[in-house]
Amino acid sequence: MNKKKKVTIEDIAEEVGYSTNTVSRALNDKSEIKQETKDLILKTAEEMGYRPNRVAQRMRAQKTGILGVVVANNANPFFSRVVKGIESAAADRGYNIILKDSDESPDKEEEAIKIMLSEQVDGLLISPVNSEKSNITKISEDLPLVSFARHFKGLKIDFVLIDDLKGGYLATKHLIENGYQEIALLNGPLNELSAQERLEGYKKAITESGGEPDPELIYDGVLTMDQGYRAGKKILDSDRTLDAVHTFSDFVALGFMKAAEEASLKIPEDIGIVGFDDIPFCSYSRVPLSTVHVPIKEIGEEAVNILLDRIQNQSKEEDLETNQVRLEPELVVRSSSGAKQFSET
Repeated sequence: MNKKKKVTIEDIAEEVGYSTNTVSRALNDKSEIKQETKDLILKTAEEMGYRPNRVAQRMRAQKTGILGVVVANNANPFFSRVVKGIESAAADRGYNIILKDSDESPDKEEEAIKIMLSEQVDGLLISPVNSEKSNITKISEDLPLVSFARHFKGLKIDFVLIDDLKGGYLATKHLIENGYQEIALLNGPLNELSAQERLEGYKKAITESGGEPDPELIYDGVLTMDQGYRAGKKILDSDRTLDAVHTFSDFVALGFMKAAEEASLKIPEDIGIVGFDDIPFCSYSRVPLSTVHVPIKEIGEEAVNILLDRIQNQSKEEDLETNQVRLEPELVVRSSSGAKQFSET
């Protein structure tokens, strides 16, 4: 038995010949809509069987002054620093936050979102972990929502990211310029936008240098310190020649550095390493880590400002373009990627 299609505001707008913005305002009894227009829209909505989302209406009508924040892994200093930016920017505009950690789990992410909805947060900030199992798109229909640090193609919501293509390019170009030739990329999941752009930047740098990207040197789905360590052990224990690596995060780089040291490789003489994020430990590790600096706090601040503008302008159902913000990265050179040492033959 086929389930009856839910009537949307877009369906009503098409039927009456008005914009979705006008239909939304009529259904919410806004005074600026002419009474005859409002009557037509309400009558048409009733005839079409439209059922408003009462939860969404209540949330928009009764603001709680609370924003929900769901991070992918709060154990990672990157995310804890983003949250600092979120908390500071929210407080400046009179809001508090509720924080949940999905711990890179789609199931925990879904549960966290349910909790946020039950708390009737005014809006949601999220670093999503998986696009296929996520109900983020559905949630965004009823609640102002901004993704930060991560995003997936197909999610039609506001986002704040880094220019990851530039970041991947800067890191790889730096390694090439320092004499490294066999450069691996320990990347994030390739269904995630940042990982796709990081890969594009990596390939661009290699191609510009006259080389050809080697698929066997590209590894995806490496997100945590432990995964960086295990990937490093697997790569370095193989017969594959490798003299440098660019990692998806500094956490991954730290795990890889441990594997390299266990393989008795000297950094940077035998293998060069460049991370991504520039979290605090980078300059204090045994071999200070070269990395791509990211304006981490600003990610949180920008995400809050976009979200609160959405909330205060009640623009979820208006015909406004999606905010797509990419902040500029910078390369920070430390000891882990010094000039490659070539042995005499």
